[in-house]
Amino acid sequence: MRDEEFIALSLFDGTRMKVDQRFREADVVPHNSGLETPYEATVCAMVAGGVGVSVVSQVVVRAYVHTGLDFRPFAPEIIFESHLLRPKHVPESLLTQRFAQTLRDVLAEESANGA
Repeated sequence: MRDEEFIALSLFDGTRMKVDQRFREADVVPHNSGLETPYEATVCAMVAGGVGVSVVSQVVVRAYVHTGLDFRPFAPEIIFESHLLRPKHVPESLLTQRFAQTLRDVLAEESANGA
């Protein structure tokens, strides 16, 4: 990675702070000419287009496998957090409840499979 252009997540992303910390711990200074985006999907598209390399969630990167994107495990592990946002004062519809349960099921399956 030392000679590759590194595409970073936004400084406001908590995961970016974790990635930067892992690099500091390993005494690695990735080559970065300022490429930064708040979206992992944008990172994946840029990497698939040959712009550089990055560290993103396996859940997101799997949506880009069809583009020929090569992904490899990153060590040490970095936990990517996900949040489901819902309005506080609006009753949940059946659709919302089912979506939330499906999301939990998919994330639990991904976690069980090592994602």
